[in-house]
Amino acid sequence: MKRNSNQKLVPKKALVSAFVIFLVFAIKSSISWTCNLGFAFGLLPGFLNGLIAFSILSALVYLFFKQKEFTFYAPFALIIGGGISNLVDRIFKGCVVDFIRIPLWLTTFNLGDVAITIGVLFIIISLFRDFAKKE
Repeated sequence: MKRNSNQKLVPKKALVSAFVIFLVFAIKSSISWTCNLGFAFGLLPGFLNGLIAFSILSALVYLFFKQKEFTFYAPFALIIGGGISNLVDRIFKGCVVDFIRIPLWLTTFNLGDVAITIGVLFIIISLFRDFAKKE
């Protein structure tokens, strides 16, 4: 099928990012859960958590679209996917859904938290790697 001049191809980075965001959200939404009223790892329970989460997520979406390096697309997609799934929980369930419990670990967490943590770690590693290359 030929594309006419009005149709644009969707960049691979956008498709990969959208898939990661959807995957994190879909998997996290389909598992039995416990309710976490707090912020990261159950800290600071309260009403402002939703507003804080929305503000941070909005800033991350802005940074995602400003990114020019492909290395940061997947980490930002992981963080945004985890953030969206946790925010949706907060809006529709009144708390963040946690379902993973590891023995000897202090808190219960979810795939959204895992995605956010991995995304942040990838960004930190990339920044250190870029800094080391410049030295």
